Amino acid sequence: MAATHSLVSSGRGTLFLLACFLFHLSGEVRGQDKLAAGFDQLIAIDSTDMVVASVQERGKSILSLREVKTLLFLNTRTRETRQLQLPAGFVIGRTFLNVAGRYEGERLVVISGTHKGWGNPEKTEWEDPSYLFISTASGQHLKQVSPAAEVLVEWVVNRHSNTLTFITRPDTNQDRKFDAKDSTKLYVYQLTTGQLAEVSAL
Repeated sequence: MAATHSLVSSGRGTLFLLACFLFHLSGEVRGQDKLAAGFDQLIAIDSTDMVVASVQERGKSILSLREVKTLLFLNTRTRETRQLQLPAGFVIGRTFLNVAGRYEGERLVVISGTHKGWGNPEKTEWEDPSYLFISTASGQHLKQVSPAAEVLVEWVVNRHSNTLTFITRPDTNQDRKFDAKDSTKLYVYQLTTGQLAEVSAL
């Protein structure tokens, strides 16, 4: 019984320390980048000193997606922080932090960004197209990889060739929809050289 009580107390102590750390961190970031407090998720990037904190929010509409408002890249060794946000008009859809690949000499981070301007620019909806972005594990060198006006369908990283292969679906029939009536495209992006090539199906 005493051991159980000790474990519970230890767990509460750990949660308390983590809460204090996030409160302190949010205060520092508010001073640096005018970012409101509200971090609700932490993910460590394997084989690095980096941890990524995120702020998420769901829109008012029932069809609205859960938006990641910002990503904060924290170096746990130096306690330096870097805030990452997508360009205007985009919101972060999903973030993949532990990807087998190298970009600009660091671990690769892959981000799907949703473009809010396709339908209602005030909120993110299911039909809004998503695009592929990459950055380094330290939150630098943010770059859009997939072409504009082509919605992201699927992607995969090949660690051996250090390439990012992905499928997109352009609005080929110009009906303002991305569906099965539109054909798809296949691309290979070389993470080392930054070269993007479309692959033709035989």
